[in-house]
Amino acid sequence: VVHDYLARYVGIHFNKAADISQALEEMKHVTFTEPVWKVSTAKDAAQKEQETEKFRLDYNIEMKKFTDKKENYENNSKKAYKFLWEQCSVTMRDRVESIPGFAANIKEDPVELLKAIKSFALAFQETKYPVLSIDDAHDAFVRTSQKPDEKLIDYLKRFKVARDMMESQMGHEMILGKYSAQLQKDPNVKLDKLTVVTPPDYNVEVKEGKSPITVEHLHEANERWIALRYLRSLDKNKYGSLLKALAHQFSLGTDQYPKSLEKAHQAAMQHPWDSAYKQKQKQKADKNKQTEETEKPDEDQPKLTFSQFSNKCACCGKTGHSAKDCYSKTKPRAQWYCETNKQAKQFYQSFAQAAFLSSPAAAAAATAAASLAFL
Repeated sequence: VVHDYLARYVGIHFNKAADISQALEEMKHVTFTEPVWKVSTAKDAAQKEQETEKFRLDYNIEMKKFTDKKENYENNSKKAYKFLWEQCSVTMRDRVESIPGFAANIKEDPVELLKAIKSFALAFQETKYPVLSIDDAHDAFVRTSQKPDEKLIDYLKRFKVARDMMESQMGHEMILGKYSAQLQKDPNVKLDKLTVVTPPDYNVEVKEGKSPITVEHLHEANERWIALRYLRSLDKNKYGSLLKALAHQFSLGTDQYPKSLEKAHQAAMQHPWDSAYKQKQKQKADKNKQTEETEKPDEDQPKLTFSQFSNKCACCGKTGHSAKDCYSKTKPRAQWYCETNKQAKQFYQSFAQAAFLSSPAAAAAATAAASLAFL
């Protein structure tokens, strides 16, 4: 995700960048509250003067902090915009610059630039059949699942991107009319009135029978579906028992299913990995350890000399004696048979390594093959 990467990069490489990093992470500018000069309400003149002086010093300190933070934020904002703009392709730059009001609303503003990039990233090709785009986005969301070694926080971000792509193509959240109507009839479901519905407001009235369904219940039904979809897409080797436990509790009349994506993620974070998964990981680690020990060279196994594996003298190349008993052993090593004869040298280097094999049988076979080659 672009804004996550940029937020981390800025937080690490920029100076005093906590505020701009937060803004990029949330894709919303940080609001700085200017300090207010307090006025003493003391009636005693001496006390009032003392308090006024204290308030003045406090105000100056807070004002200095406010000014510094705002200045750092503005400077880092410009640097972040420049960095992000440089990462954009020429095509992306052209598309962003073609947005009406680019110079006034987007230029030099990294948050607005991120929003523009995201809007283009979520949009499929305009030449594509619209219904096919919707189906592809829906299919991609439903097929999204956690990879075996993927961290929960990383998967949550990828899951949200898939959800946003689907909803951007549909134009609104998934409308689950029948389930929404059930929630609306359920007296135990208490929902706060939505002041803003995002993604976008429902412009059509949804009915189940003759009763119109409220926007709040439509939104709640979608939230619950997204939460369940998240849980079902997690690695079943790690979290399979979590879904089984929720289903079992529901069959007993206790609904413990998370009602939002955030709560579903919290439930997964608090759930210990299934024992079967831990056992498999332990077996895998033991197997790898055993393999490493099997393939480890046997340092106690003696090295084979040239004479031992070839039955020839390493010095003169004749049979019947070894190099230590050879009359020609006084000549330079470079002139010995095992060095000058290419075939002998190749076999000696090759099968000297074979002596380090962990399998004695393999070493014996290699020695036998070398002996035959020199007969």
